[in-house]
Amino acid sequence: MINTLNRHLNRHIPVAFLVQRIILLTAISLTILCFEIPIARKLGWLLFSLIVGINPYYALYAAFFYAAFFFPSEFFPGLFFTIKHFHIAIIFCLVLFAVNRDIVGMVKANYKKGTILYLLITMLLISGFAGLAGPEPMRVLKTNANILSVLCACLFLIMVINSRKVVQNAILFLSFGTAIRILHGAIFSFTHAVVFYPKENLLHNNHIGFLAVSNFFLLLPTLSFSKNTNRQIAGWACLCVIFCGIILSCSRTGWVSFVIISGLYAFLYYRFIFQWFEANEKTSVIKKLSAIAIFCLLTCFILVETTQEVRSRFFGLIRIVCDPSYWAFTLNDQQNFGFLGHYRLNQFYVLAKVMPSHWLIGNGFIKNITDIHSLYLSILGASGIIGALLFLSFSILWLKCLYRSIGKFGDAADSFRIGTLCAFCVWLIYSVMETFVVQFNLWVIVALGLSLSGCFDTTSPRSQGIPNIQKSPK
Repeated sequence: MINTLNRHLNRHIPVAFLVQRIILLTAISLTILCFEIPIARKLGWLLFSLIVGINPYYALYAAFFYAAFFFPSEFFPGLFFTIKHFHIAIIFCLVLFAVNRDIVGMVKANYKKGTILYLLITMLLISGFAGLAGPEPMRVLKTNANILSVLCACLFLIMVINSRKVVQNAILFLSFGTAIRILHGAIFSFTHAVVFYPKENLLHNNHIGFLAVSNFFLLLPTLSFSKNTNRQIAGWACLCVIFCGIILSCSRTGWVSFVIISGLYAFLYYRFIFQWFEANEKTSVIKKLSAIAIFCLLTCFILVETTQEVRSRFFGLIRIVCDPSYWAFTLNDQQNFGFLGHYRLNQFYVLAKVMPSHWLIGNGFIKNITDIHSLYLSILGASGIIGALLFLSFSILWLKCLYRSIGKFGDAADSFRIGTLCAFCVWLIYSVMETFVVQFNLWVIVALGLSLSGCFDTTSPRSQGIPNIQKSPK
């Protein structure tokens, strides 16, 4: 009798979880897409509040979903920095964990994982000190407050991401948000129909390009290891939309980073995981990766042939790579700076004015500095040599910490570590040409990396550090 009841409950529990997550996804989608329909938006927030009361991790998954978006939620509009949907989800998560869990014990057990973030907080303090003494103190204060808010959210995420299952679900929710943003941008770009909010073009959108490329590598481990049919279907659907977003974003930096990081992913995957598979497992993985490669090539060919914007961008990129005279024209064009744009030439003049007198601690995140299209140059101008060294130290330590954890614990999470490391490297490449620092999807990558580098069980690794790839989640 008891065994029959247990079998009945086990058969229906996964269905209950699936229904709950569909309700959660519907609720958070309403709060985003129906922003200009007050009744639907309020219904979304009501459903969200009810469903997260069942499990505080649903608020965590919502935060990952919202990390794909970046616009004000209109909560507390009078503050000197903007509150967004991501912040609201984090607040929900924080309150629920404080009520239902021993949050003090959680902090004591996990606070060390986020210690390298204090390097960035120190950089913010330096830039804030320099900026408050400058011509735009309120702008500096607002920018630093926005960055500090996502750093604090990142610290909290590190403390509550405590299993591979949580990581997998969180990445899927981030993928859902990314796919919805790409689909909405595509509808607006090709039809100019105002269906939902926000109004955003997909074409020539570096923000979506960065979001899509980084999320592509986060999603690959789910397709490689998950044996859950629902996760597989959701993952493949999101991957198809995300890759289309990479191509249609027309982001040259995104295309280049995708090619480079694909090589890095393949190297790390073979080095730490693939070579330890059995023959039949290797065949399965090769089939999956081949299917992904064929889909990517066919999609790229179709979109280049059918979309004029993609076609012109694609052949322009080939010219950049293969035509030295194009570079010569660009470097000699002192007015427009060729394909790089005059603003990228002007930013060197801005730094030339700032650095002689503010070379040590910078001039703060004033408008001229935040307008620079390179994160490295922007940090140098805002926080000087000291801030640049702090940022460099943070990046190296983060990469070193996560890389050394691959194969160390002997679990199936190594594939997620590799995907997260690759996603972070996408940001490092983008930072040469763009200044992405307050975007939430970046900081959930940082949080995932710091959590994956030390939050899993280390009591039963396989001999000689070989990953236990058999322990894949169902």
